[in-house]
This record gives sequence, C-alpha cells and structure tokens, in this order.
Amino acid sequence: MQNEDGSIAPADTATTMQYLALRAPGSFTRAVSEMTFGSVGGTDPFILMRVGNFDTAFAGMLAWEQYMSTDLAPLFGSIVSESYDPYARTDSQIRSAFFRDTIITNKSARILVDANNTERILYSFVRPNLILITTNSETFNTLLPLVSQ
Repeated sequence: MQNEDGSIAPADTATTMQYLALRAPGSFTRAVSEMTFGSVGGTDPFILMRVGNFDTAFAGMLAWEQYMSTDLAPLFGSIVSESYDPYARTDSQIRSAFFRDTIITNKSARILVDANNTERILYSFVRPNLILITTNSETFNTLLPLVSQ
C-alpha cells in the first residue's frame, strides 16, 4: 500500500479484508484484528487470523464455510464442490461440499475434503483469539507448536 508521502507500507487488516472480498459476515471481518499469510515448504499455504471476540469469530467462520472454498481458491487451490462422506446413503458416497468436525492434535477443527477424501481446507481456533486456516493436517501439525504458545 502506498502512503500519502509515497512510501510503501504493508496494508492494514481492514484493507486486506476489503481487497480479498471475502464473503464472510461483516461482524466476523470486523472482528479480525491481524492477518498473516504464509506457506510451509513453499507449497502448503496458511492464514493466521487474530480476532477480538471468540463468539463472533466462531459464528462468522461457520457462516463463511459455504463460501470459504471459493473465496480461498486463489491461495488454496481449486474450488471444492463435492465431498466424500462415508456416511452418505448414496452409491458413490459423494455429496455437496461440506465441512465436518474433527480433532487434530487435541484441537477441535473443521475440515473440508474433496470427492477423493483429500483434505483441502482445515481451520481451528488454536487459541480463543487465534484462527489457523490451512490445507491439510500435516501443515496444521507443523504450525501448531509455533502458534499455540
């Protein structure tokens, strides 16, 4: 972002959220006070979001799930439109994309898998005010010790 004096500075969180045009509820995006983007090994992207209010952020994440794959596709890969569901009562066990609850390294998380049962998006409140979003549990487990201190 270019300042009035012509110098370059990192965009603030509000500008970043506006630029990304996430279809998350406004109450959620306003609750995000800091964002960090990165990757593990240059291939596995992640986003860390510091939030001011756990309840607002949790509700916002749940509401954002229906758009998250599309919104994050530029960072996290192609859009997930179908998920494998071992409990689906269909021949293929495939249904419309959905997040499900899971536990990873003793942390409650929500995960989206594709039709091949490959992890595509995983998020967890690693602390009440810190959300980690990534593409798979291996990356999550790599980052968890670094961010949960």
